[in-house]
Amino acid sequence: MALTVLARALSFFSVLLFARAMSPADFGVYGFLQASANLTVVFTTFNLPTPISVILARGGGHRLRLENTILTAVLLGSMMLGALTSLLGFFFAFPSISIGLNGVMWFLVFTSMSSLQLLSGAALVARGERLRSAVGILAGSVALCITLALVQSLSLAQALRLGALSVAFGGIISGAMLLSGGLHKDFRHVGSSLVSFLKRSGKTIFLFSVLSFCTSLAFQSGLWLLQRQLLAHGGAVEGAVFALGNQFYNVVLFLPGIFAPLLLRRLSIVRVEREQIGELLRAGGAAICVAALGTVIFAEVGPFILLMLPEKYRVGPEPLTLAVAAGAIMLAKAPFSVFFQARVSASAEFFASLAATAILVLGAFVPAVVMDAVGSLWLRVFAHFVLFAVVFGVFVARWRFSSTKLS
Repeated sequence: MALTVLARALSFFSVLLFARAMSPADFGVYGFLQASANLTVVFTTFNLPTPISVILARGGGHRLRLENTILTAVLLGSMMLGALTSLLGFFFAFPSISIGLNGVMWFLVFTSMSSLQLLSGAALVARGERLRSAVGILAGSVALCITLALVQSLSLAQALRLGALSVAFGGIISGAMLLSGGLHKDFRHVGSSLVSFLKRSGKTIFLFSVLSFCTSLAFQSGLWLLQRQLLAHGGAVEGAVFALGNQFYNVVLFLPGIFAPLLLRRLSIVRVEREQIGELLRAGGAAICVAALGTVIFAEVGPFILLMLPEKYRVGPEPLTLAVAAGAIMLAKAPFSVFFQARVSASAEFFASLAATAILVLGAFVPAVVMDAVGSLWLRVFAHFVLFAVVFGVFVARWRFSSTKLS
């Protein structure tokens, strides 16, 4: 966990180093391309990290080689689909961005290797190998920070190359650790085992995976559309302010990335709903308190944090505070989402995502909202609050029903 926290801290500082070395306009476009890569990864991984975590957490060590063989096919398929989707995105979905063929190639590498890192890291955590999952991310972050500290200026294409190489470095390490247990050589046995699993519990897992995938894709699409509209209407400089806010948002959002897989593993092992609810109430109460307290503290110390930013970015405390608030809402929501994930249920998250996505999409076409970064950030906070409110409300209804049933 300490290594993972260190990796996230280095990732945060690497973005500040990117901002220092790039012009505000180039950094705004780079931030949009990062958001585009995140959306592509959600699409190409089909939100498999969650079902992978549930399945592998319930499995045993004797299944390691079989699991590795199946995961290898998933990883390769996700990487190839990520590259293809990214290529199509440049022709159909992006506003006018000129980064050249070389930049496009490095963007393809960035998206495909991000898929590798995400899936392999989720599988390692599910197996209880948290330490090994952090090594790949840490290695990529360290290499990136050292390189950025040595350069004075970067073009957009050069920034994409550095980002792609660092993600590739970390992804290859994580993938190698995941597959270190070897592969099955009898592929007929792999096929029959997979078919047997799908017959046994495939219907539930399949429905959960489809709903989870639609949920993540819809919400990430709404966030991507909002940032795209801001870049198109407000300009690259406003996009840079939004991109800076995103980094503070990602720092807060990293906290669920630490405890959510551990909580998911715990709840997947504990099958009794009453015990699951008890675990969740402790985790959920702590998350809500930390989220509220953290937002208040950041609002007070925000002006001092602004001193960390390069002088060419004239940003007030409001955009950064709004970004942290959105991340804090997601932190508060995370334990309740994990509860439904552990029970292989995605309906609550699905309907919450539809409501939040509708808000993002409608707001993205309001000129007053997408002309400046602050308006866009306020819209994102509101959408995140709706997401939390729906998931929390469904959990409370489920809790009351469970308590009544026990009585």
